[in-house]
Amino acid sequence: MLAAKEKATSCSMPFAATPTAPTPGRAAAVMRESARLKDLTIVPISTDDDDVNEWYAETIAFRSGRPVLVVPENLAQPRFKLDSVAVAWDYSRTAARAVADAIPLLQRAKSVRIVTVTHEKVFDASRATYELATHLSRHGVSVTVDEIDAAGRDIGT
Repeated sequence: MLAAKEKATSCSMPFAATPTAPTPGRAAAVMRESARLKDLTIVPISTDDDDVNEWYAETIAFRSGRPVLVVPENLAQPRFKLDSVAVAWDYSRTAARAVADAIPLLQRAKSVRIVTVTHEKVFDASRATYELATHLSRHGVSVTVDEIDAAGRDIGT
């Protein structure tokens, strides 16, 4: 967290840390609500197999309505690099907003993959995926498209 603050300060970028210590039942709600008032929320997540940490990160990412960047808690290198980025695309309003918010990060990434799961939700996956690729190319983002067949299975389980 200190490295992020130092970097933001050196770039004359506003920075605010929101330490949270609410009751366990309210922690996710407090973090989600705090994220709604931020341009970007960085969520450190344990590299251990920690379901609680993952749940908090998912709650903030999917319920805040704002951009969230999930990073490993103990980075081996202090310098942040965007080597590979995956965009989960289902042609929804939420996905469209997430992509729009992420364009500055996508432009800096070395590799961007659009991942679409077909045969799970009803939408024209092939049209939507390639239209997104075209849209991103207009912003200078080169992408690879991956389509995964869910074969009617729920992808959340």
